[in-house]
Amino acid sequence: MRCHIVLLGLILASASGCDKTETNPDPAAASNTFDSFDNLTEEDSAAPTPNYSEREGDRYFYVSAVSEEDQKKGVAVGSVSQYRYLGSSNGVVELQEVTESGQIISTIECRTPCRVLKITTGGTVARMPYNPQSIAGSAMEDAINGFLTPAKGAKNEKEVLSALPANFVGTWNEELADCGTGNNDTAMVVKPDSIRFYESTATVERVTMQGRAAMVSAILSGEGASEKTTIRMTISADGEGLTIGGLTRLRCPAE
Repeated sequence: MRCHIVLLGLILASASGCDKTETNPDPAAASNTFDSFDNLTEEDSAAPTPNYSEREGDRYFYVSAVSEEDQKKGVAVGSVSQYRYLGSSNGVVELQEVTESGQIISTIECRTPCRVLKITTGGTVARMPYNPQSIAGSAMEDAINGFLTPAKGAKNEKEVLSALPANFVGTWNEELADCGTGNNDTAMVVKPDSIRFYESTATVERVTMQGRAAMVSAILSGEGASEKTTIRMTISADGEGLTIGGLTRLRCPAE
Protein backbone atom coordinates (compact mmCIF):
# COMPACT_ATOMS: atom_id res chain seq x y z
CA MET A 1 0.00 0.00 0.00
CA ARG A 2 1.50 3.19 -1.10
CA CYS A 3 2.46 5.82 1.42
CA HIS A 4 0.71 9.14 1.04
CA ILE A 5 3.35 11.76 1.57
CA VAL A 6 2.80 14.60 4.05
CA LEU A 7 4.75 17.79 3.40
CA LEU A 8 4.16 20.91 5.53
CA GLY A 9 0.75 19.57 6.47
CA LEU A 10 -0.50 19.19 2.91
CA ILE A 11 -1.37 15.91 1.21
CA LEU A 12 -0.32 15.90 -2.41
CA ALA A 13 -2.18 13.43 -4.59
CA SER A 14 -2.09 12.92 -8.36
CA ALA A 15 -5.15 14.13 -10.22
CA SER A 16 -6.19 12.63 -13.54
CA GLY A 17 -6.79 14.86 -16.52
CA CYS A 18 -9.04 17.95 -16.46
CA ASP A 19 -12.50 18.99 -17.55
CA LYS A 20 -13.06 19.66 -21.19
CA THR A 21 -14.19 23.22 -21.87
CA GLU A 22 -16.32 24.60 -24.64
CA THR A 23 -14.37 27.85 -25.00
CA ASN A 24 -11.20 28.18 -27.02
CA PRO A 25 -8.14 27.84 -24.75
CA ASP A 26 -5.34 30.38 -24.89
CA PRO A 27 -2.45 28.27 -26.23
CA ALA A 28 0.12 30.56 -24.67
CA ALA A 29 -1.55 30.25 -21.28
CA ALA A 30 -1.99 26.52 -21.72
CA SER A 31 1.73 26.08 -22.27
CA ASN A 32 2.65 27.79 -18.97
CA THR A 33 6.11 29.06 -18.14
CA PHE A 34 8.32 27.48 -15.50
CA ASP A 35 11.80 28.52 -14.43
CA SER A 36 12.90 25.02 -13.41
CA PHE A 37 11.70 21.44 -13.04
CA ASP A 38 10.87 22.13 -9.37
CA ASN A 39 8.98 25.40 -9.95
CA LEU A 40 5.44 24.15 -10.57
CA THR A 41 2.28 26.24 -10.28
CA GLU A 42 -1.19 25.27 -9.05
CA GLU A 43 -2.26 24.92 -12.67
CA ASP A 44 0.11 21.97 -12.92
CA SER A 45 -1.78 20.05 -10.19
CA ALA A 46 -3.13 17.53 -12.70
CA ALA A 47 0.41 16.55 -13.64
CA PRO A 48 2.33 13.98 -11.56
CA THR A 49 3.37 15.26 -8.12
CA PRO A 50 6.39 14.21 -6.03
CA ASN A 51 6.11 11.32 -3.58
CA TYR A 52 8.90 12.34 -1.20
CA SER A 53 8.12 13.93 2.19
CA GLU A 54 11.15 16.15 2.58
CA ARG A 55 14.45 16.94 0.97
CA GLU A 56 17.76 17.74 2.62
CA GLY A 57 20.68 18.41 0.29
CA ASP A 58 20.89 15.51 -2.14
CA ARG A 59 18.76 13.20 0.04
CA TYR A 60 15.05 12.60 -0.37
CA PHE A 61 12.98 11.20 2.50
CA TYR A 62 10.07 8.80 2.05
CA VAL A 63 7.66 7.79 4.83
CA SER A 64 6.10 4.34 4.69
CA ALA A 65 2.45 3.68 5.44
CA VAL A 66 1.57 1.90 8.68
CA SER A 67 0.35 -1.64 8.10
CA GLU A 68 -2.84 -2.89 9.69
CA GLU A 69 -0.79 -5.29 11.82
CA ASP A 70 1.42 -2.47 13.11
CA GLN A 71 -1.64 -0.33 13.84
CA LYS A 72 -2.92 -3.10 16.10
CA LYS A 73 0.41 -2.94 17.92
CA GLY A 74 -0.06 0.78 18.50
CA VAL A 75 2.35 2.00 15.82
CA ALA A 76 1.08 5.41 14.65
CA VAL A 77 3.67 6.47 12.06
CA GLY A 78 5.70 4.72 9.39
CA SER A 79 9.45 4.45 8.99
CA VAL A 80 11.60 6.88 7.01
CA SER A 81 13.84 5.81 4.11
CA GLN A 82 16.49 8.03 2.52
CA TYR A 83 17.45 8.00 -1.16
CA ARG A 84 19.98 9.76 -3.37
CA TYR A 85 19.46 10.06 -7.12
CA LEU A 86 22.51 9.17 -9.21
CA GLY A 87 21.01 10.11 -12.56
CA SER A 88 20.44 7.99 -15.66
CA SER A 89 22.61 6.61 -18.43
CA ASN A 90 21.51 4.76 -21.56
CA GLY A 91 17.96 4.60 -20.21
CA VAL A 92 18.95 3.13 -16.82
CA VAL A 93 17.84 5.18 -13.79
CA GLU A 94 19.91 4.70 -10.61
CA LEU A 95 19.18 5.42 -6.94
CA GLN A 96 20.96 4.74 -3.67
CA GLU A 97 19.26 4.01 -0.36
CA VAL A 98 21.47 5.44 2.39
CA THR A 99 21.63 5.59 6.18
CA GLU A 100 21.58 8.77 8.25
CA SER A 101 25.38 8.70 8.33
CA GLY A 102 25.54 8.38 4.54
CA GLN A 103 26.43 4.69 4.28
CA ILE A 104 25.03 2.97 1.20
CA ILE A 105 22.39 0.36 2.05
CA SER A 106 21.59 -0.64 -1.52
CA THR A 107 21.65 0.54 -5.11
CA ILE A 108 18.41 0.43 -7.10
CA GLU A 109 18.41 0.45 -10.92
CA CYS A 110 15.65 0.30 -13.49
CA ARG A 111 15.65 0.56 -17.27
CA THR A 112 12.89 2.79 -18.65
CA PRO A 113 10.11 2.00 -19.27
CA CYS A 114 10.56 0.59 -15.77
CA ARG A 115 9.17 -2.88 -15.10
CA VAL A 116 11.75 -4.61 -12.88
CA LEU A 117 13.90 -3.09 -10.13
CA LYS A 118 17.44 -4.41 -9.77
CA ILE A 119 18.49 -4.04 -6.13
CA THR A 120 22.11 -4.61 -5.17
CA THR A 121 22.84 -4.96 -1.45
CA GLY A 122 26.34 -5.82 -0.28
CA GLY A 123 27.19 -7.56 -3.53
CA THR A 124 23.93 -9.52 -3.58
CA VAL A 125 21.53 -8.83 -6.43
CA ALA A 126 17.77 -9.18 -6.10
CA ARG A 127 15.06 -8.28 -8.58
CA MET A 128 11.49 -7.29 -7.85
CA PRO A 129 8.57 -5.98 -9.93
CA TYR A 130 8.41 -2.21 -10.22
CA ASN A 131 5.57 -1.07 -7.97
CA PRO A 132 5.11 2.70 -7.46
CA GLN A 133 3.12 1.83 -4.32
CA SER A 134 6.28 0.60 -2.57
CA ILE A 135 8.86 2.89 -0.97
CA ALA A 136 11.62 2.02 -3.47
CA GLY A 137 9.08 2.16 -6.29
CA SER A 138 7.80 5.60 -5.29
CA ALA A 139 11.39 6.92 -5.18
CA MET A 140 12.04 5.42 -8.61
CA GLU A 141 8.81 6.98 -9.91
CA ASP A 142 9.98 10.40 -8.69
CA ALA A 143 13.30 9.92 -10.49
CA ILE A 144 11.62 8.87 -13.73
CA ASN A 145 9.16 11.79 -13.54
CA GLY A 146 12.03 14.27 -13.19
CA PHE A 147 11.33 15.34 -9.60
CA LEU A 148 14.75 14.37 -8.18
CA THR A 149 17.93 16.36 -8.71
CA PRO A 150 21.00 14.18 -9.28
CA ALA A 151 23.54 14.23 -6.47
CA LYS A 152 26.73 16.22 -7.03
CA GLY A 153 28.99 14.34 -9.43
CA ALA A 154 26.19 12.02 -10.54
CA LYS A 155 26.03 10.99 -14.17
CA ASN A 156 23.74 12.69 -16.66
CA GLU A 157 22.35 15.35 -14.31
CA LYS A 158 20.32 16.84 -17.15
CA GLU A 159 20.48 16.18 -20.86
CA VAL A 160 20.34 19.25 -23.11
CA LEU A 161 19.08 18.67 -26.65
CA SER A 162 18.51 20.87 -29.69
CA ALA A 163 15.18 19.19 -30.54
CA LEU A 164 12.38 17.21 -28.93
CA PRO A 165 12.93 13.43 -28.65
CA ALA A 166 11.09 11.14 -31.05
CA ASN A 167 8.66 9.85 -28.40
CA PHE A 168 7.19 13.37 -28.03
CA VAL A 169 6.59 13.75 -31.76
CA GLY A 170 3.04 13.24 -33.01
CA THR A 171 -0.50 14.62 -33.05
CA TRP A 172 -2.20 14.98 -29.68
CA ASN A 173 -5.74 15.73 -28.52
CA GLU A 174 -7.60 15.72 -25.20
CA GLU A 175 -10.23 13.43 -26.76
CA LEU A 176 -9.21 10.63 -29.10
CA ALA A 177 -12.61 10.79 -30.79
CA ASP A 178 -11.79 14.36 -31.91
CA CYS A 179 -8.51 13.45 -33.60
CA GLY A 180 -8.46 14.71 -37.20
CA THR A 181 -11.90 16.34 -36.94
CA GLY A 182 -11.01 19.92 -36.07
CA ASN A 183 -13.73 19.82 -33.41
CA ASN A 184 -11.44 20.22 -30.40
CA ASP A 185 -9.23 23.23 -29.76
CA THR A 186 -6.82 21.16 -27.66
CA ALA A 187 -5.41 19.60 -30.83
CA MET A 188 -1.63 19.90 -30.88
CA VAL A 189 1.03 18.81 -33.37
CA VAL A 190 4.53 18.18 -32.02
CA LYS A 191 7.53 18.01 -34.33
CA PRO A 192 11.21 17.83 -33.30
CA ASP A 193 11.58 21.58 -33.88
CA SER A 194 8.10 22.95 -33.17
CA ILE A 195 4.87 22.65 -31.16
CA ARG A 196 1.72 23.82 -32.95
CA PHE A 197 -1.22 24.78 -30.74
CA TYR A 198 -4.70 25.91 -31.86
CA GLU A 199 -3.75 29.53 -32.51
CA SER A 200 0.00 29.68 -31.99
CA THR A 201 3.24 27.86 -32.69
CA ALA A 202 6.27 27.40 -30.45
CA THR A 203 9.58 27.16 -32.29
CA VAL A 204 11.96 24.99 -30.26
CA GLU A 205 15.35 26.46 -29.38
CA ARG A 206 16.56 24.11 -26.65
CA VAL A 207 15.22 21.08 -24.74
CA THR A 208 16.42 20.09 -21.29
CA MET A 209 15.45 16.52 -20.41
CA GLN A 210 15.18 15.06 -16.93
CA GLY A 211 13.47 11.71 -16.75
CA ARG A 212 10.20 11.90 -18.71
CA ALA A 213 9.98 15.67 -18.30
CA ALA A 214 11.14 18.12 -20.96
CA MET A 215 11.75 21.81 -20.37
CA VAL A 216 11.37 23.38 -23.80
CA SER A 217 12.83 26.84 -24.41
CA ALA A 218 10.99 28.25 -27.40
CA ILE A 219 9.71 31.29 -29.29
CA LEU A 220 5.90 31.36 -29.13
CA SER A 221 4.29 33.10 -32.11
CA GLY A 222 0.63 33.86 -32.78
CA GLU A 223 -1.78 36.63 -33.74
CA GLY A 224 1.07 38.84 -34.92
CA ALA A 225 3.11 38.68 -31.72
CA SER A 226 5.96 36.55 -30.47
CA GLU A 227 7.71 36.00 -27.16
CA LYS A 228 10.20 33.71 -25.49
CA THR A 229 8.65 31.05 -23.29
CA THR A 230 9.46 27.83 -21.46
CA ILE A 231 7.08 24.90 -21.77
CA ARG A 232 7.20 21.93 -19.40
CA MET A 233 6.06 18.73 -21.09
CA THR A 234 5.79 15.36 -19.36
CA ILE A 235 5.23 12.21 -21.37
CA SER A 236 3.54 9.21 -19.78
CA ALA A 237 5.42 5.97 -19.16
CA ASP A 238 3.68 4.28 -22.08
CA GLY A 239 4.25 7.25 -24.39
CA GLU A 240 0.54 7.70 -25.08
CA GLY A 241 -0.13 10.76 -22.91
CA LEU A 242 1.49 14.21 -22.94
CA THR A 243 0.84 16.68 -20.10
CA ILE A 244 1.36 20.44 -20.39
CA GLY A 245 0.19 22.82 -17.67
CA GLY A 246 -2.22 20.34 -16.10
CA LEU A 247 -3.85 19.30 -19.39
CA THR A 248 -3.13 15.77 -20.60
CA ARG A 249 -3.52 15.12 -24.31
CA LEU A 250 -3.62 11.66 -25.84
CA ARG A 251 -1.64 10.49 -28.85
CA CYS A 252 -3.79 10.38 -31.97
CA PRO A 253 -3.52 7.30 -34.18
CA ALA A 254 -1.16 7.70 -37.09
CA GLU A 255 -2.96 8.76 -40.25
